[in-house]
Parts: sequence; C-alpha cells; structure tokens
Amino acid sequence: MRGDVLEQPGAMVVYRLTVKLKGWMIRQNALEAIRIQVNRYLQKNVGRSNYNFKIRVYPFQVLRENPMATGRKADRYGNGMRRPFGKPIGLAARVRKDQKILTVWVNGQHLKFALGAMHRAKMKLPYSAYYRIYDKEGNDVTTKVLSTMKL
Repeated sequence: MRGDVLEQPGAMVVYRLTVKLKGWMIRQNALEAIRIQVNRYLQKNVGRSNYNFKIRVYPFQVLRENPMATGRKADRYGNGMRRPFGKPIGLAARVRKDQKILTVWVNGQHLKFALGAMHRAKMKLPYSAYYRIYDKEGNDVTTKVLSTMKL
C-alpha cells in the first residue's frame, strides 16, 4: 500500500491532497479505493510513464467492535460489557489536520487530469478535503494555476 507507484517524470508539477478542518481516521478500504481509482484514471488519460502517485499515510490503527447479543435469551449467552475489548474488524490510518494524504507528480500538460484524479480521490474520503498545487521548489501556486486554467 505504501511506496511509489511509478517512476517520476522529468519536469513536474506536484499536486498534494491535504486534510481540511480536523484530524480523522481513514479506513484501509477507503485508501485502497483511492489508490485503484486514481491509478486507473491517470493510466487511462495520462499514460503509465507520465505520472507518479504516492499514498502518504499508512493504516496501522486497529479498529475493534464489541459484538452485543440481542434477541430472545440473549442474557444467557451474552456477556454485556464484561471484557468489552472487542474483536478486530479492520485497520485505519490516523490523519492530522493539514497532513498530506496523497501526492501526484505530473508534467504541466497533464495538469487537468491530475486535478480530475484529485477530485475523484476526494469523493472516496469520509470528510471534506482540499488539494494544493506546488511547483518544483515547493511554493504553493494553487490560486495562480487555477485562475489561469480553464476547467
């Protein structure tokens, strides 16, 4: 799940999706859905060798659930809140405010497709997010690029 997907192209503009408002937890299946969707979209529209995509967070937090017995005679075989630690049901990544979730490196001519991929990734997240555009030096050029671009 973690690591570079493809080689970095030559002259690139960096796109980063960052979390907005407050920290949350992203489930492992949401991160996997983002990875599949963004890769498929960029491979189809940009080509395999013209982008690099990296997921920056890793799901390490174990999610647990305490199954409660309901129905008739549940009091005979249910434990209620005795030993309520629960069974593991999945993994999640802890995300802080303004933490980078994923990064896409593309050439300047593929800018529109990278924005489309970021929009698709935002739809898979359980909360609102925003993206930032950085140049090679790391300067934030989001407003400058979006004002000159026709979407």
